[in-house]
Amino acid sequence: MKQKTITVEIKPDNKVSIEVDGVQDAQCLKETEALEKMLGTVLNRHKKPEAYRVSKGGTKVTVGGK
Repeated sequence: MKQKTITVEIKPDNKVSIEVDGVQDAQCLKETEALEKMLGTVLNRHKKPEAYRVSKGGTKVTVGGK
């Protein structure tokens, strides 16, 4: 089983990018749900090609910018 990795990047404009690797299907959305609620409104959600595969998953989300 691939190791789960969540990468959080805070950008100079105060937007936050969250990237998930190593999880299956919609599980990546569950992994970031609490972070998204704490950080603010989701501005953009980009599912990586791996998110559509059963064996691998991932998504990239941008939130923040108040």
